Amino acid sequence: MVQGRLRALGWLLAVLCIGSLAAAGLLVQAGGADRRADIRPLPEKAVYEVGILQGDTVPEQEKLREGFLAALASEGWEDGKNLRIELLSGGGNAGALQEGADAFRREKKDLVAAVGTDAARTAAAVFHTTPVVGMGVLNFKYARWMEGHRNFTGVMSLPAVVRQFDAARRVLKIRRLGVLYSEDNPKAEMQLRWLRAAAARKQLSLAELPVPASVPPETAAASLAGQADAVYIAIDGRMQTHFSAIAAVLTAAGIPIVGSDDDMVRRGAVLSVSEDYYRMGFAAGKAAAKLLSRRAVPQDLPIIRQTDPDLVVNMAALSRLQLGLPGDIWQKARKLYLYDGQPARP
Repeated sequence: MVQGRLRALGWLLAVLCIGSLAAAGLLVQAGGADRRADIRPLPEKAVYEVGILQGDTVPEQEKLREGFLAALASEGWEDGKNLRIELLSGGGNAGALQEGADAFRREKKDLVAAVGTDAARTAAAVFHTTPVVGMGVLNFKYARWMEGHRNFTGVMSLPAVVRQFDAARRVLKIRRLGVLYSEDNPKAEMQLRWLRAAAARKQLSLAELPVPASVPPETAAASLAGQADAVYIAIDGRMQTHFSAIAAVLTAAGIPIVGSDDDMVRRGAVLSVSEDYYRMGFAAGKAAAKLLSRRAVPQDLPIIRQTDPDLVVNMAALSRLQLGLPGDIWQKARKLYLYDGQPARP
């Protein structure tokens, strides 16, 4: 009987030991994860190595980078002085972005700036302790690929789709709105969901036209003639790259364009309620300056969004379409191309 109890006690001790070891292993793993996620202030240096990972060379991302560098300079941080800045652009190619991020990791950059959604997503897969400042990144505060990251801060992009829709209805007579976007593009699909909800509330219909990779967007745009009173161009890299050709086709057909950013308005869209990319980059640069000054770590700086989008109107495009502008929108708008052939009004 005693032997039986001792044997049972021996099994109990063995189970307890195994359980304790397993718990200790979990604690070690948890501690390791915590240490990995604990981002410390940058070490004090005379010159910091900064890598700028840019997804593409579209005008919007160029403005983001310009604003970022201007903000750094306003805080006394300049390339060749107390920074060594290296720019790597993916040119819209995922493989090139990955190579750039891997190169920055090998070179042990002190800070990485990610310009655009693709660049930020690539950086998130590579950097877990290096501070990353994102800008022009679609809704990245809530992105799944951001889970577990405490090394990110910056300014997210969140297109003002509903405001764009409402402004367009004030200026244009819209019963059916065409929507041109790249097929299987998450950014465009998010905008489309918001647009569908706004159209349902206003009892308007949408003519949705997803463009497959094998079809030039301007070719697809031609099929909207007679199908829509106006066309909304979703913001994605492919639409931005092909925008001039798309605008030429739709303008020739007499179809007004509602742009998703101000650069589209500069290139022929009638209007947009859009984020100011230079200001967005400037805000991101201010955050980077705090990190470089060792006044903060990324988790101290919440990811923010721009709250003051611009209503931008192309007066020359309105004139060609023989459309007027309601008085309240005239007062609120940043009006571009007030006279044909003249530079844009700032």
